[in-house]
Parts: sequence; C-alpha cells; structure tokens
Amino acid sequence: LRIFLEYLMKFKFRNISSPENFTCSHMADVRAEDIIRFKAYLKEYMEKYRKGNLCMIHSFLLIGQSNMAGRGLISEAHEIDSSHILINSNGCWTAMFRPINRDRPFAGVNLAESFAEAYAKKHDVDVGLITCAEGNSKLDDWMPGETLYDNAVSSCRLAARTSEIKGVLWHQG
Repeated sequence: LRIFLEYLMKFKFRNISSPENFTCSHMADVRAEDIIRFKAYLKEYMEKYRKGNLCMIHSFLLIGQSNMAGRGLISEAHEIDSSHILINSNGCWTAMFRPINRDRPFAGVNLAESFAEAYAKKHDVDVGLITCAEGNSKLDDWMPGETLYDNAVSSCRLAARTSEIKGVLWHQG
C-alpha cells in the first residue's frame, strides 16, 4: 500500500490537497476502517512529502547462522513497535510478523527486530528486512556460486526494486 501510494503521489496525484478530499470511487467495496487507516497514512505521507522527507523503504539483508535466523523464545521477547517494519517475502513487502525468518519450525526472535525498531524511530522511515539467514550454515555456503549466496543476491535484487538497501546484518555463530 505504501509503495503504491508513493507511486500515485509522485507521478499521478500531486494535486491532492488533503486526506479529507480523498474519496474512493468504489466505496461499497471498501470497509470504513480501511478508509480511515488509508486517510491517516495519506496525511502522514503528505506531511513527509511537504517537508521533502519522502523516502523509500530502507532495507537490510539478514544473513548468517541460527542466531540471525532467530532462536530467541518469542514468549520471552519484549514487544516492539513494528508499525514501520516490513519483511520481504518472495519480492513483496509485508507487515512484520514473528518469527521473521522461518528457516526452521522452532524459529524465534533475533537481533534484527530491535535493530529495525530503533532505526525506524531514529530515521523516521520504514525499515525492510530481507531474511536469508540459515541455521547451521557454514561460511563456505555464503560464497559466490553457492545456493545461500545466490538466494541472498536474488532476494536483494528483488528488494532493491522498491527499497534502498542500506546494509547487511550478518551474525555467523
């Protein structure tokens, strides 16, 4: 929704003067709470647009072994504000969920969640997490031409279509 809205605002609808002026031509197909949420996002978006602070998703590649994949117990993890954290799955951004990396049935929390929360607050942006970590992987598995390396590169290429890749979080061990 955010990416689509950014496209509309940037290329199509610069003359929308306020969220209150926004209406949907197919109102019968849209729930009232979705319109309210959309208008709230549109208002936030327009404030950033006017300030010149409009930016894409700042994304980070997550690679390494089990600690990056997430083995912390979800039941013991503190709640985080995930409203500006997205997960890239098959080239599409989706709202953050736990566990963010599903390499094993017993996957849990990892350091990326807290990092993304702090980064989003500090920089006032949405943060995208590109999850490619694999428990029990060896350094050799991350070399060019190997499956994990190729998957990470492919995932980054897809994410780069709609985000700006800002860094890599690598936790091996």
